[in-house]
Amino acid sequence: MIEHNSKMTSEIEKECFDEYVMPSKDSIWDERLFQIHGLHRDHPRIKAADDITEVWRRFCIYFGKHIGNSQKGILVAWNGKSCDLRWIYKICQARGSTLQLPTSIKYFMDPKKVISHYKGCLLNSSKSKINSYELGVVWKYIHKKT
Repeated sequence: MIEHNSKMTSEIEKECFDEYVMPSKDSIWDERLFQIHGLHRDHPRIKAADDITEVWRRFCIYFGKHIGNSQKGILVAWNGKSCDLRWIYKICQARGSTLQLPTSIKYFMDPKKVISHYKGCLLNSSKSKINSYELGVVWKYIHKKT
């Protein structure tokens, strides 16, 4: 979603930022989480990943390519407060951290929270036949309706 000259527009970028971070050597792995996301210390994408400083540098370059100087951006993450956005915020706010969000990113949004909370939303279960707010269920519902 982009705001330019007080006008909001939305489009899906063809290019997405999809990188993993190599955790520090003393990282603690909760093996139970492997059941959820399938990642573990020996996963090929983890083993091939760069450290947070290098991945963050590329993350900021990515946003710089897609959001102009006079534009504002929004980070959107399904159920993001529970994971992705919470960790991004913590990384940027940690004592002594040199990492910062690009200044063009002004907003965060969790579509799952919006859909499930606001009864006026056409995807809310009170107005639709959605039986779950899992991302795959909502995606299929939207594409079946259109």
